Amino acid sequence: MPKQKESERIAKSILESVLRGSTLTYRNRQANGEYDYDLCYPDGVTVPVEVTESVDFQIESAVGALKGRRFVKASECSRDWSVLPLPSARMNTVREKVDHYLATIEREGLGRFCAPIHASTSPGVRKIFDDLKVYYGYATAWNPPGRIYIDQPIHPVMSRIDVRHVLRAVENEASKLDNRRKLAAVDAPERHLFLYLHWRNYPAWVTLLGSHIPSDPPALPTEITDIWAAAPDRTKDVFAVWRFTAGQGWRDCGKITI
Repeated sequence: MPKQKESERIAKSILESVLRGSTLTYRNRQANGEYDYDLCYPDGVTVPVEVTESVDFQIESAVGALKGRRFVKASECSRDWSVLPLPSARMNTVREKVDHYLATIEREGLGRFCAPIHASTSPGVRKIFDDLKVYYGYATAWNPPGRIYIDQPIHPVMSRIDVRHVLRAVENEASKLDNRRKLAAVDAPERHLFLYLHWRNYPAWVTLLGSHIPSDPPALPTEITDIWAAAPDRTKDVFAVWRFTAGQGWRDCGKITI
């Protein structure tokens, strides 16, 4: 039996909480490219559910490149540092050169920098931002010392809350051939796509937490009748959940605790 993803376990808890009396059964034959769950309603009707995640793949790629490699040796620096690169940074290049660039910033007398604030007056900050896409950094103390920590990239510019961010995330996942193929393979009155909106897709995530449901429907392929969009709240184990059903529109399911 394939190991369940965290998003799949979250989907089961949320749907069974919202659809009282219904059960989701994880399928054993996913190795053959089948959908994730059978959703069985109290009246016995069973429909398919596919679970997918919406993330910023540029950030995901950067996080993957840093996995197990967050620290580099501080040879030229006299102090320990922590730095925050942008998602567009080349992580191998950051690892290779950040020590040298930080040593230059130290010689300018800085122990903390933020590119939008300091790049105009600090050649070292301008250089580390232009060449390495390092946005922020500060001197610290690590145990053991003599190291530089490369933090997980994020988007430093906050996005406006706009329901179009959620609609785009939904439409992007719904249009993917793999999701459509899995749901189209079964003859059922409903076919559900559950979309887990990761905080790394910041614009859609923050919109689902802080906005009202869209007035417009998403553009969905015929293979999908129902969309579930869920985003983790800032409170642990709490999720904001919206549902769209073809012909019925959007519904705000509120905050669900799992």
